[in-house]
Amino acid sequence: MGVDAERECWEMRSGAGVGPLQFGMSPAEVAQALLVPEPQERAGGPYAQEDFPDGVKAFYDAGKLACVALTDIGVLLRSQQVGAARLTRPLFAKEEWLESEYFRDHLPLEGASG
Repeated sequence: MGVDAERECWEMRSGAGVGPLQFGMSPAEVAQALLVPEPQERAGGPYAQEDFPDGVKAFYDAGKLACVALTDIGVLLRSQQVGAARLTRPLFAKEEWLESEYFRDHLPLEGASG
């Protein structure tokens, strides 16, 4: 997968996603968009998490992509519903928070059912 090299060109789309990932994708669609057969690892918690190569982490709410973390640059993208609009909110976090289940799962995930 050439995601790491190509990620320099990933565009953040407000309310939609980042790079090839769009909020609302299923886990299978995320893997397909990242050109891999499946994630390297899956984790539980309040939001299902899948870890992909090159530091890409996908978080799901009700089986749909709701957050993308690019751990090597310390950015979490959260989807937020504001009235009729869906916005993208980047959160810059220190590496320990990205790797910590406690902090990661307690960062705001607006619009998530809980």
